[in-house]
Amino acid sequence: VPDLTIINKAIIYVRRNEQTHTLRIVHVFTDEEADAPVLTAFREMAALFDSMYPKIRVDFVSVQGEFCPAMIEWLSRSMNVPRNMMFITQPDILSAERVSTAGVRVITA
Repeated sequence: VPDLTIINKAIIYVRRNEQTHTLRIVHVFTDEEADAPVLTAFREMAALFDSMYPKIRVDFVSVQGEFCPAMIEWLSRSMNVPRNMMFITQPDILSAERVSTAGVRVITA
């Protein structure tokens, strides 16, 4: 289940420190059926934050696959966003270490 407090901190960080008007929350999942409640919660949360922060557009994107450096590269290319402009919350130490080597910044833990 998405943590509203952590996502809110990330949005505040982006608003204060980055020159953008669009923020995409991306959730990588492995099993669509098992993750359906989480995906629904993320969609609802993104809509909530989009209405709370009118100066920044908040979108939600879900991607089926493994959260790894190859996924980061694919997301970067498909969304036309440089990896150094991508941020993650720290899902766990191992995942953060694996993707941080791909140039993604960890901004909340």
